[in-house]
Amino acid sequence: MSSIASAYSPSPASMFQPPQDTWPLAQQPLQQQPLQEQQQPLVDPASNKSCKQNKGASAFIKKLYSFRFSMINDARFQNRITWSTSGSSFFIYNAKAFANQVLPVYFKHGNFSSFVRQLNMYGFHKINKSTTSSRQQHQQYQQQQQSPEGDVWEFSHTQFMRDRSDLLPQIRRKTVDADGLRRESGDLHTSVAIMQTAQSELVQQFQELQSTFQFLQSAFGDLQQNQMRLQYGIRKVIATGGVLSPPGMWCCN
Repeated sequence: MSSIASAYSPSPASMFQPPQDTWPLAQQPLQQQPLQEQQQPLVDPASNKSCKQNKGASAFIKKLYSFRFSMINDARFQNRITWSTSGSSFFIYNAKAFANQVLPVYFKHGNFSSFVRQLNMYGFHKINKSTTSSRQQHQQYQQQQQSPEGDVWEFSHTQFMRDRSDLLPQIRRKTVDADGLRRESGDLHTSVAIMQTAQSELVQQFQELQSTFQFLQSAFGDLQQNQMRLQYGIRKVIATGGVLSPPGMWCCN
């Protein structure tokens, strides 16, 4: 009887083991939902998309036109740089004032020629023949700011448009060699325009110096005449024995 009881009674070790069909389930860890599915996004998806697109743009393009702070959208400098009416190009008014007032705020220099070369390296082109609306915008600015004729620069890029920040990452720096870069007509026109601007500044400085010289020459002539009248008056006083006549009667005849 004891052998039969021992055969049918479970051993102490087997009493603590789960059934065989439930053992694999006991080894499986609890599955949790991914963290991304549990949490709601904290930012607007459209805004997040814009931030990702902005990260793809170069530093120069970000300074030129970023989503929050850029020179072309800076309200302080709308009289120096602004979008065209169509939004497919932008204007720079008064290159000298732009270089002195705007460039040092965003770059470590105030060299307008260097800024234009950077635009060329990123594929921007200077527009020489503007549309009718652009010409009207030029004339309106020149009347308001008294800008010299021709001191308005217009640049464009196929991927640089107002309210199209998604295109900015496509604006890349050129990798062509120096010979190929010199062969591009757009760069040639820009170089000529820069030389013309420098020449205009030199002509203006020369005219100012010439005007100053004429003023000094006229003042020197007046001093000579006053000196001659004074000398003649002294001689006349000596000749008349100390009798003075009114200064208006002094003459050199």
